[in-house]
Amino acid sequence: MTEVGSQIIEELVTPVLLEAGYVHLGNLVYKDVRGCGGIERFIYILHNLRGLNELSGAIGIRNGPAEKFSCETIRKYGGLLFQQFRCGEPTTCVNCVHFAKLNDSGWPLRLSNFTKEQSLRFLQGFLAREIDPTIGRVNNLDEFLELLVADKPYYPWPGSNGAIRAAQVVAVAGQIGLKEDFVRTMLEPRLRLIAAGLSKTSEMRANPEAYVERALDDWRSRSMSNEYG
Repeated sequence: MTEVGSQIIEELVTPVLLEAGYVHLGNLVYKDVRGCGGIERFIYILHNLRGLNELSGAIGIRNGPAEKFSCETIRKYGGLLFQQFRCGEPTTCVNCVHFAKLNDSGWPLRLSNFTKEQSLRFLQGFLAREIDPTIGRVNNLDEFLELLVADKPYYPWPGSNGAIRAAQVVAVAGQIGLKEDFVRTMLEPRLRLIAAGLSKTSEMRANPEAYVERALDDWRSRSMSNEYG
C-alpha cells in the first residue's frame, strides 16, 4: 500500500478486530468485549512509526482495582517524576506488551510492502497465533497474578516498571485473598527491579522492602474501608 492516514488504517484493522471480539473506542483503541473475571484487555494500534508508514500495536491488560491502586501507589511513593503520572484512566493500561515482543512476529509492518488483503491476513493470523495463546488466555485474577509475578519473554520484569508491577501484585493477591507473607515471598526476588522503578527523588529507592510494606499497608487499609468494592 502507498502511504496511508489514520482513517484508512482504522478502516483496515477495525473489521479484523471486531471479528476477533473487540469493540472500537476511537483513536485506534479497541477493547476486548470477551473480558471476564475482572480482566480487561485493550489493543492500541500504532501507525506511521518513525515516519516510515509502518503499522504496529500493543496489547494492554488490566484489572481495574489493581490499575487504580498501582497508579495511586507510584504517585505517592515514586518521587517527583511520578506525581503527574498519567494512568488509571478508562482506556489506559500500565501493563502493555508490544506486538514485536511476541515471538518473531514480523512487526512493525511496512505497509508499502503489502497489499490491503495481505495486511488483513497478517493481522488475523497474528491475533490467533500470538495474542490468543498469551495475553488472550488470561481471564481471571489467578492467571493475571501469574503473568505479573512471572518473567515471561514477552513481558519481562526488566522491561516494565518494577514498582508499579509490585503494587499490582499486592492488589491482585489481595483480591484473591493470599497471605501477605506469601506476597512478600513472591516479590523478594524482584526487590532490585522494584527499586529501579522508583525515581531518584524517592526515599524508598534505597529501601524497596519499605515500598512493599507501604503497598501492603495501603491495600489492607483500603480493603477494610471497601474502597475498591
